[in-house]
Amino acid sequence: MARSKYRVLAGLMRNERRSLPELIELQNRKLRRLVEHAYEHVPLYRRLFQQAAVRPAEIQSAADLEKLPVIDKTLLRAQPLDDLLDRRIGREALIEKHTSGSSGSPFRFFVDPSFDTWCKAQYLRPYITNGRTPFDRVLHFTAFPGAKPRRWFERIGLMRERTIGSSLPVETLLTELCEQHVDIVQGYPSVLAGLAAAVERNKPEYRKPRLVFTDSELLTDSVRMQIGRAFGVPVLDVFGAYETDNIGYECSQHSGYHLAIDCVAAEFVRNGKAVAPGEEGHLVCTVLDNYAMPLIRYNLDDIAAASPDPCACGRGLPLMSVIEGRMVDRAVLPDGSKVSPMQFLGKLDSIGELALEYQITQTALHEFRVTLVPRRELNMADRERVAHIIRQQHENARVIVLETGEIARDASGKRRTFISEI
Repeated sequence: MARSKYRVLAGLMRNERRSLPELIELQNRKLRRLVEHAYEHVPLYRRLFQQAAVRPAEIQSAADLEKLPVIDKTLLRAQPLDDLLDRRIGREALIEKHTSGSSGSPFRFFVDPSFDTWCKAQYLRPYITNGRTPFDRVLHFTAFPGAKPRRWFERIGLMRERTIGSSLPVETLLTELCEQHVDIVQGYPSVLAGLAAAVERNKPEYRKPRLVFTDSELLTDSVRMQIGRAFGVPVLDVFGAYETDNIGYECSQHSGYHLAIDCVAAEFVRNGKAVAPGEEGHLVCTVLDNYAMPLIRYNLDDIAAASPDPCACGRGLPLMSVIEGRMVDRAVLPDGSKVSPMQFLGKLDSIGELALEYQITQTALHEFRVTLVPRRELNMADRERVAHIIRQQHENARVIVLETGEIARDASGKRRTFISEI
C-alpha cells in the first residue's frame, strides 16, 4: 500500500535532525540500492556501466560516482525511451511529466506513483520547515497553475494554496495579491520582482505576507532586496529542477542552501571530477528514489559549490553555496572565456534607484543591450552610468540602454536576468 505524502513528509522532516554522518550513511545505502537496480533493469545504465568497465559493487558511496559518465538531457533525448525505463514496468503504469523548457531544452520523464508521492512530500519540506503551517493561505505564481477542485481539507481551511499563471499581466497578479489576503507568497524571482515593482509603483492596500519564497531561477542580491523591501519580509529561496524536485533550500539563517542528501547525491564537478569544497563546479545530481526512470550523474547545467561549514540552525543537512547561474547564460569575455553573469548583476545592484527591473543581453562579443523598467526618465548621465558597469568588465563594449514599461517573459512566465545570444 502506497504511503501518503504526509507520512513521507514526516520522515523527511525527521531526517533534518539526523547528524551528518547518519545522513551520509542513509544516502549511501539508497545509492547502492539504486545503482544495483539501474544496472539490472534499465538498459541505458547497463550499457554505460559496461562502457566504463564498472560493476555496481564498485559504487559504494557518492564519492565513487566519478567512475561513471555524466549524462544530460541531450544524451537522454537521443535514447529510445524503452532504454531509459525499468523494463519490468509497463509504460501505462507510469506518470509522464514534462519540464517547462524555459532553459530552451524541454524534457519529458517518467515516474511511478510511489516516487510521485515522494516528490510531493519533498516539494513541501522546504516550506513546512521554514514556518508554513496547515492553516496558512498560499498564493503561488507558477507556470503550471492548473484548475484543481477544492479538496476536502481545503474546504475546512487546511493547506489552502491558490495557483496563478505567472505569465499573466502584472496588473492581474497585483489584483490577486490584494484580493486574496494571503499569509505566504511563492513564485519565480523574476515574477515576484515584477510584482514587487508594481507594489512600489502603485502602493496598494493589501495584507502583508508572513513568508515569501522564491524558486526555479537565479535569485540575485538586488532582486532579493527588492522583493523583501516591497513585501516587508526576508525572502527564502528554494533550489531544484522539475525532474529532481527540491535539491536545496535556505533556512532563516540565510547561510546557504541545505542540500537534501537524503533525496539526492549532489556532486560539484569540473571536467567530470569533483572540485574542492568552496570551488565552483557543475552541479551533477543522482536522484535516489526514482526507480522507474533513474537519473544517475545528471548534469543540471547549474553552477554551485559545496560549503564545508555547518549551519547555525542545527540541521544535519549540509550547505551548498548560492547558485551563480546556468552555463548557457554565461557572459563571454573578449578573450573568449566564459564567466558568471554575477560580475554584471552584482554591480547593477547600485542602479536600484534608477530601475525597477533590468535585463542584460549580450548580443555579440563586444555588444550588450541593457533593458530597464525605469523609476524615472533617464538622462544621458544615467545611461552612461549603466554602460560603465558593463565596461568595467568588458572594456570598449558597445552598450545600448533601452527603456520599457515591462520586460518580456518567456512562455512559462520567467524572466531571465542575463541572456547570451552568442
